[in-house]
Amino acid sequence: MNGPAIFITLALVILQFSIKRKWAFVPLLIAAIHTSHIPNIADFTTVRFVLVAGIIRSFSLVPSLFQEKQQIDKLIIIMGAVLLISGIGHDHAYGNPFKYRMGLILNITATYFYGRIYIRTTDDIYNYFKATTIVLIPFAILLLMESAAGSNYYTIVGARLTDSIQRLGKIRAAGPFGTPILTGTVGALNLASVFILWKGNRKLAIVAACSCISIMLASASSTPFGAAFILVTITLLYKHRKHCKRLIWTGTVLLVILHFVKERPIWYLIALVDIVGGSTGWHRSRLIDQAFLHLKDWWLIGTDYTANWMPYSLPSIPNHCDLTNYYIHLGVIAGMPAALILAFINYKAITQLASIGINYKDKTSYISWILTATVTTHAITFLTISYYDQIYVFFYISIAMVPAILTAQDRSKIITNSQ
Repeated sequence: MNGPAIFITLALVILQFSIKRKWAFVPLLIAAIHTSHIPNIADFTTVRFVLVAGIIRSFSLVPSLFQEKQQIDKLIIIMGAVLLISGIGHDHAYGNPFKYRMGLILNITATYFYGRIYIRTTDDIYNYFKATTIVLIPFAILLLMESAAGSNYYTIVGARLTDSIQRLGKIRAAGPFGTPILTGTVGALNLASVFILWKGNRKLAIVAACSCISIMLASASSTPFGAAFILVTITLLYKHRKHCKRLIWTGTVLLVILHFVKERPIWYLIALVDIVGGSTGWHRSRLIDQAFLHLKDWWLIGTDYTANWMPYSLPSIPNHCDLTNYYIHLGVIAGMPAALILAFINYKAITQLASIGINYKDKTSYISWILTATVTTHAITFLTISYYDQIYVFFYISIAMVPAILTAQDRSKIITNSQ
């Protein structure tokens, strides 16, 4: 147990119960950005404590959420059930498989429904990104200090990496996250704040841009820059969004042609991406190959052994290789059903958000399009990293915003029809 981490956890839990509802998600943002994914008490991380506190605070609102009959609600619950059932047949070599899966279920379902409780309107979404920007400022500063000095200042709150990682002479800041790649990806994904805030608070939007870019640079990783490119490109297509279906179909056809024309499958395009030098794109491409090759070993409920997939395994978990793919990682844990549900959650979120973004021209439409870009970036980034630490908060909160957008659009229709 880490003393400062426990103190911060208690402070955030108290804050969660006392802060105004308008800013109720601030404690979770602080926990997700500034604390480690290492458990403090009884396998509970700071994020988990805050999630539980937030749900308890507004537990009376939970039943009303299910009355809205949102499809993604059902998918999240099904995901939890699949994860729990998959514990059958797994050994106890690295702990109780059901206990581990209960932790994952808590991470996923609690984050999602926490978001559903506290992000109900477009104003809530705006306030969320505003708060995220403010919380990211000290994070960016500490990461820049780490990249300059080579010392991780987040060790005081239990960060796993005490010394910064170096590659090709570059210091790669990780902060409280599991790897520098995940750290940098947090910065890339939150570039959405720049676009959300630009019209209403341009100065804060510029601060958001500076913070996010600083985080990406401090991480010295290629994946965050690729993620940023995807998010920004899709967002900037807003004025041409009605042509996006044609672009998607054209791109899909080209990828299918490439798949059959090239000597290697299309996922080896990942191996070509090396923005900062020293990237391991080949590993990510090879991992997808091996997942298909060993499909019979994990498709039903996952597998406890993937060390034979690659020439090397993880020193900390010798039975497994480095599963740098969130879809495959979930598949290894809970089988193909879990991976497919994750993909379907992304599909439903993207199509629902894009539909509103394309077919309307109001404020909700623009926010919806930015969230389309955000979720799409998550979905593509899953092919190159696994969200095994607290970065999962940003994905499932984004997914929780989908019902808020749909509800806001329904209200807009009612108002328009009544005029």
